[in-house]
Amino acid sequence: MLRASLAPMKLKDVPLLPSLDYEKLKRDLIVGSDRLKAFLLQALRWRLTTSHPGEQRETVLQAYISNDLLDCQGHSQSSVLQLLHGRSHVVRQYMARLINAIASLAEGRLYLAQSTKVLQMLEERLKEEDKDVVTRENVLGALQKFSLRRPLQTAMIQDGLIFWLIDILKEPDCLSDYTLEYSVALLMNLCLRSAGKNMCASVAGLVLKVLSDLLGHENHEIQPYVNGALYSILSIPSIREEARAMGMEDILRCFMKEGNAEMIRQIEFIIKQLNSEEFPDGVLESDDDEDEDDEVSWRLFTPVGNLCQTILSPFLALKS
Repeated sequence: MLRASLAPMKLKDVPLLPSLDYEKLKRDLIVGSDRLKAFLLQALRWRLTTSHPGEQRETVLQAYISNDLLDCQGHSQSSVLQLLHGRSHVVRQYMARLINAIASLAEGRLYLAQSTKVLQMLEERLKEEDKDVVTRENVLGALQKFSLRRPLQTAMIQDGLIFWLIDILKEPDCLSDYTLEYSVALLMNLCLRSAGKNMCASVAGLVLKVLSDLLGHENHEIQPYVNGALYSILSIPSIREEARAMGMEDILRCFMKEGNAEMIRQIEFIIKQLNSEEFPDGVLESDDDEDEDDEVSWRLFTPVGNLCQTILSPFLALKS
């Protein structure tokens, strides 16, 4: 039994899922009832998230892309993307969940980034959504994954998303763990760019206060992102000057007393940056001309069975 438990498991052949009639599916997503739209969006997300990693999941995603499921390649006013601003909060939530799931994969982000309207609609939904926490969480999650792509980073910085993030992070105890973690991670990604640092320089005192307060937050998952954001923005001389004026080094050393070895090491780097007299040379690593995107798939939602197959069964394409 022991030998059997240690033996490598043989990978079983994973069958491909039946294809769908995407024309009918997209038509029902646009003109169907809110109840039908919600069920279809949920099933489409489950079809992706419950698929086996590898060929099966890649095939599902490629089918969504080749059939332009979310109308990212079209210019029609009546598109599936408009569901993000639908009258039903359930439909808006399930649309946000689907976009977040697709954005969890590198090829999915590439597909969603084809059109600037996806980013614009997500930013609008983020700033307007004040009733449904789950919708805002998923929109924020998608935007954080979008920030792994340089052109989308640039657009978010230009749209002033840093100011929105700083404003919401002023009261971290009012946020869910998901919102807090993804907000800080998104802020750090945007602060890696020189344009993002310059945005922070215009409100240096507020940014430094928010980040220093977050250093002591009970959610320790955010600490690496807070440290990363601090280290990055302190490369700007005006922000370093503001930080010294508010006694940032003493604040940082207080946290060193309670931190673990990695936390202490990161804070030491921040203090070194704080006391640096160097000026930016105009060429920063984060501002390479390369359009880089990671190939790491973020964790998808927990599999929930094959209910999606039942919901999508009317859309299964007939094979000749």
